[in-house]
Amino acid sequence: MVNNISPERWSLLWSNIPGFILEADLEGTIVVISRVLPNLEIDKVVGTSIFDYVPPDQLPILRKAMEEALRTHKTQAYEISTLIEGRVNWFSSRVVPIEKDKKVESFLIIANEITDQKIAQQEHLAQFQRIQKRLDAIVRLATNEAVIHGNFEEAAKVITRTAAHVFNVERVSIWLLSPDQDKLTCLTLHEKSQDKNSQGLILYAKDYPNYFKALSTGRAVDAHEAMTDPRTLEFAVGYLRPLGITSMLDAAIRVSGKIVGVVCHEHVGSPRRWQADEMAFAGEIADQVAHVILNSERKKALEDLERAHIYLENRVKERTSELVRENTERKKAEEALQSSQEELLKQKMALEQKNMALKEVLEQIEIEKKQIKDDIRANVEELLLPALKRLKRKGSPFDKKHLDLLEQNMHHLVSAFGGKISEKQWKLTPREIEICNMIKNGLTSKEISDLLNISTRTIEIHRNNIRRKLNITHKGINLASFLQSI
Repeated sequence: MVNNISPERWSLLWSNIPGFILEADLEGTIVVISRVLPNLEIDKVVGTSIFDYVPPDQLPILRKAMEEALRTHKTQAYEISTLIEGRVNWFSSRVVPIEKDKKVESFLIIANEITDQKIAQQEHLAQFQRIQKRLDAIVRLATNEAVIHGNFEEAAKVITRTAAHVFNVERVSIWLLSPDQDKLTCLTLHEKSQDKNSQGLILYAKDYPNYFKALSTGRAVDAHEAMTDPRTLEFAVGYLRPLGITSMLDAAIRVSGKIVGVVCHEHVGSPRRWQADEMAFAGEIADQVAHVILNSERKKALEDLERAHIYLENRVKERTSELVRENTERKKAEEALQSSQEELLKQKMALEQKNMALKEVLEQIEIEKKQIKDDIRANVEELLLPALKRLKRKGSPFDKKHLDLLEQNMHHLVSAFGGKISEKQWKLTPREIEICNMIKNGLTSKEISDLLNISTRTIEIHRNNIRRKLNITHKGINLASFLQSI
């Protein structure tokens, strides 16, 4: 059947085979070739050396493949690159030994272009490396002491410096929105080239209405061409052009679903097209700022509780001093009564009654001491907590979130569980203690992540660390049940 194919059809099949197929002798001289590179002619290529068409740095690869094919009588596979019309092209190639009487006479070289696959692989690897670098940065921020403890100004500097280096942008800044949402105030601005931070600039909504509108309706403002983008065009004359800023990527800071500020990434130089993974990372940076805000507010709430506790302790001391003074005065009265025998005889019955009353007073003092301690607990549980619940019913969702946190902290303050779980032998961090209390109260990882405004992945990491510190890893013990048993 093959013998019946005409030479014209063979020529048609040969010229339409994908890639390159050629036969070369043992010295590398081309005997026949299916197709040639642009601007070359088959007749002029035949008879020349295949090595003339391979870049010098790639020659060792081809020579080694041919030598191995000659030595082993087996097909050798390799990849090679060459420059065609100013573009690097990759080929997946094979050297097939052609034998006669068990002796290799020539080579059949088959090359298929894989440039697109190589580019895709390189882009995938580059994207993976970018994502890994950003994940590492988020972990460093999430475990930073200033972030954890809500030291807002210090944490803001750490976050902006980290974002500038990971994004490789010149300027990163954090802006806080006023309660009436009519202005943004710069909390900190980091300039990477000078490694310095500044603050204080104010932007008014009336001067930049399109930007404020875009910020309130979307997760991010990804202005690849900031000077012409309708959302950022208002900044061109007085801000972007003088500073050489060509591209902006701004991510809204949201706390309990409400926008409270923005993290701004500003690129200087040629315009930059923001990728999807970069926009996602900008959102993660904004979430870290929100995390700091929540920690700062939580810290303030704890400080307020501490001040209230100190005030109550001082009142207990004052009341105790008053009782001591009263007791001293009573003792002096007894001594005066005892100095007068006649008066003692006359008022014997009265003194006995007073002595009984004094005994009751002393007993009452002890009762009052205990009662004062109980009152502290009761005031939190019966007065403050119900008041909080009323505030939650009347307040906004934003207030409810913060009141929920305050209520949990009050429960933690008056419960025995807080003291036990804080024992030094376990070495739990404040965040781990907080999450333990939520798990004990039946909250899921999703509910905890929503409440704390952090990812469920971060919650799972905390869960694993808690199990390890409580020494219940791989023991088949339910964490919530274990915490409830403490």
